[in-house]
Amino acid sequence: MTFDFIHIGLAKCMSTTLQTQWARSSNYRLESGVGIARGCAQFIEKHVNNLEQLPKINVKVPEGSGGVGVISAEAFSFSYLNKPELSDHIATKQRYAAQTVCHLSNKVLIVVRDPIRWVHSVHAQSINRGGFLSPQEFGESHKSVLLNNLHLSRLIQIWQDHGLEVTVLSMEEFIQEPDQFWTNYEASLGVPMPNYKAEITGVSRNASRYDRMELAALINRTQHHLTQLVEKGDSPDAEDKAVVLNALALAQRWGARRALHTASDAEVETIQALFNPSRLEQFQPLTLDAAFVDHLQEHYVTPLEQFPAMAPYLDGYRASLESVR
Repeated sequence: MTFDFIHIGLAKCMSTTLQTQWARSSNYRLESGVGIARGCAQFIEKHVNNLEQLPKINVKVPEGSGGVGVISAEAFSFSYLNKPELSDHIATKQRYAAQTVCHLSNKVLIVVRDPIRWVHSVHAQSINRGGFLSPQEFGESHKSVLLNNLHLSRLIQIWQDHGLEVTVLSMEEFIQEPDQFWTNYEASLGVPMPNYKAEITGVSRNASRYDRMELAALINRTQHHLTQLVEKGDSPDAEDKAVVLNALALAQRWGARRALHTASDAEVETIQALFNPSRLEQFQPLTLDAAFVDHLQEHYVTPLEQFPAMAPYLDGYRASLESVR
């Protein structure tokens, strides 16, 4: 086997932290699987009307020597956040990815977290990419995307069907009981822990400022409205219009995220004062319908019962789901 294990996410479950530790550890060799995962997603989109004709992807990775070999991409499991119309094809994409890389190892690592905190984290990511929906609006409009990406029973079965041993570990354990996390990691995967363990902080940790999501969403919504006005405008200079639209798109995707991440509280208050307070109050909290909660209880929490390392966290996951019912 080329790699000791394949790390497939979940998304928003400290993938950046783990990838940084693997990359900086002298006893590990990390290969990014992002290009392969993106290729799978792109072929799904290209052949969406004829998925039985998906081409075989020939994976070529450099031969490594020494150290624990890991190929990592959360996109092996996570798909189509901003393309909810493709949500019904997430399972197909996951099978396609497993089929493409299953020969590279005989083990898979999945890191999970409280499912409601996961939803909030994915919502924050959508805002960091220029979105502007409230948690409630996001949950309603992206229901199928969320349920398909959180269908753990299916995801685990897909990789087991391809002959790989699946290990599931908890992000909460990494944060609360790091020594136990690494003990379970070594025992389950049969490899030593990385020898670089310094805490990753700042933007490189890919952390979201949840306390500023409402303001970021409102700024993004403003940029969105400006874009619509420019698109409808009758500017005689098509090239100039394109430049302005590109600038607005860039500002919507990165402006609020970068500015608010490092702004002081006083600077944030200055920006907030520019908006009508009632608009900020319309940022509705997340609630889920009974079918949504029941689906996650059955297909996200229950499958984790087969992994002993997850036992201390499952009651908390169940309670978190019930809190938004």
